[in-house]
Amino acid sequence: MVLNEIAHINMTVIVLQRYVPSVVRSLLEIGWMKSKRAGGHGPSSFDWMPTTASVNSFAHSHQAHDIAGPGFDHPRRLVANYLINVAATAQGLKALYGTRSNVRFVSYRSEDLFTRAGALSLLRLLGMQPTAQTHMAIGKVVDHFKSEAAQVTTSDMRTIAREVDAYVAQARHAIGDSRWPPMPHLLANYSAAAPSL
Repeated sequence: MVLNEIAHINMTVIVLQRYVPSVVRSLLEIGWMKSKRAGGHGPSSFDWMPTTASVNSFAHSHQAHDIAGPGFDHPRRLVANYLINVAATAQGLKALYGTRSNVRFVSYRSEDLFTRAGALSLLRLLGMQPTAQTHMAIGKVVDHFKSEAAQVTTSDMRTIAREVDAYVAQARHAIGDSRWPPMPHLLANYSAAAPSL
């Protein structure tokens, strides 16, 4: 592991968390899930996404992956499975390296980085001094994909959240509570922008 090779260096691992249905929506908006792979075996965009079926998954479960649906017919569920795997990876790495004196793990809401106060708060948490360039850049949301993406209505967001919630309940049962990663960002109140369901 990389962290073993740099055991002499002090480091901070930042685990950014965002309301899960919002992440699912964003990945689908970008359009990565639309292009078909040559041969018709499904969207090529899913090839890069390690899921709970991945051999190195900290929450390894073929069942949780298979519940997402046959093939790539249910991209929202498959993206949710990928995000569960990401959370499990963060938890697994923290379990392996979090007790080392040179490694610090910091969890932070990505929603807070969309504001000037939230970005400055993270810098203070990290013990970093903002520069003049920092003050010019922070709090500005730059979205290179939004102009090309279809707008998602509040109703669409509720639909996504309901489907993600239903899938997560099944996936959690398949993975088991003992290996289920902490995911506070699954809750609707995690994001001020999350719709009431």
